This record gives sequence, C-alpha cells and structure tokens, in this order.
Amino acid sequence: MITSKANAGTGLLAIFCDLDPRWHREFRAWLRDDMFPARMKIGFRAAASYDLVQDAVDRHGIPEPFATVYETVSTGDLYGAPYQALRANRDQRDRDFHARFLKPARYTLCWVGPEISQTDKGGFSPVAVIDRLDLPEATVQEFNIWYMTEYLQRISRVPGILRVRRYLAMEGSPRHVMVHEFDGQAPLSDGNWTAARADLSKTVIPNGSRVTGTYSSVLSAAG
Repeated sequence: MITSKANAGTGLLAIFCDLDPRWHREFRAWLRDDMFPARMKIGFRAAASYDLVQDAVDRHGIPEPFATVYETVSTGDLYGAPYQALRANRDQRDRDFHARFLKPARYTLCWVGPEISQTDKGGFSPVAVIDRLDLPEATVQEFNIWYMTEYLQRISRVPGILRVRRYLAMEGSPRHVMVHEFDGQAPLSDGNWTAARADLSKTVIPNGSRVTGTYSSVLSAAG
C-alpha cells in the first residue's frame, strides 16, 4: 500500500563505515550492549545493524560494508538534549570505536512521503536496500515525478516488499536517500524489482538527464 502518512517515525540516523576485521565481533557486541539500549532508553523507536551483501555491490560505487540505522519519532529527536547528551558524554569504549571507523559516513535524515507500507510490525526488516544519490538541481522535479508515478507503483508490486521510504539529508551526502525493506533476499530477483532497479541503475529520468553520485547498498541484518 502506498500511503501519504509515515508508518513509523519521520527521523532516521544512518551510519555507514568499514572496520579492521579484528574489531568486527566486538563491534556487534558494542552496538547490542551499549549503543542500542542507550538510544532506545531516550525514545528512539528502532535500531538495527546490517552487513553489506558483497556480491550485490552497485556498479556506481562500492558502499561501506557496515550500516547502523536508528529510527526516531522525528528528525528533531536527533538534535534534542537527550541524544546530544549521549554524544557529548561518550565512555571510553564509545570513543575507541568511533576512532576505529574507516570511511565513516553519517546521515541525519528527514522523511519525505509517500511511502510503501505493507506491515504494521515495528523495527527494521531482515533485508534492506539503501540508495544514496545526488541529483542535478535542474532534474530534481522530474526525478520526483518519475519516483512518484513509476518507481513506487512498480516496487509496490514486488512480493515480499515491506516498506519503502525516502529521506532528505539534513546532514550527509549524497542528499537523497531511499530505504527499501524486505522479508528476505528472494524478492530481489522478482521481475518488477529488477525492472525498476534497471531504470535507476541506468540513472534515467524522463528528460534523459543523469543521476550522479549513486551508492546502492544491499544489506542483510546482522545476527
């Protein structure tokens, strides 16, 4: 179902990074034991950690192998006193891990409707595809029309699609971010998905102009 209302929150924090392999196991424990509980305690709605599916890297760029995402009621929650206090008073483990991040990319994102919502279940889904892209200013309107009239309609017919949301970055670049969530990886071979993605990967919009700076991450939830 395509809806003009956000099914969950309208704020999203996304952090992409790489890490030396020696820190991978401890990274997951740090998120699970420290980062996620502290943020849920101050009102964040959901948190998840994802691994990149390496053989599905987009030809336009090589995304970072780890993504951590947090959903909030609004983007304002990412600038309010409770969250800023967490950032200002990091413990040593927190500081150490942020210093270990390689190629970090941090985004604070504001929801832009409409969205596809096929579930009332909260939290993030097992598989996510996150696109980050820049648009030439002269083509933004045409891209938005294509997204509304063609892309969402086709994606809504993909079996196993749970949610599709679009955001604009208040912080972070590229500025346009799309988050697709699935119940597994099988829907990624569906014809409606591959056809819609072919349009996006060719960077075609109605006047033939091109999208720039595209990063497409196909991600599986970390155990």
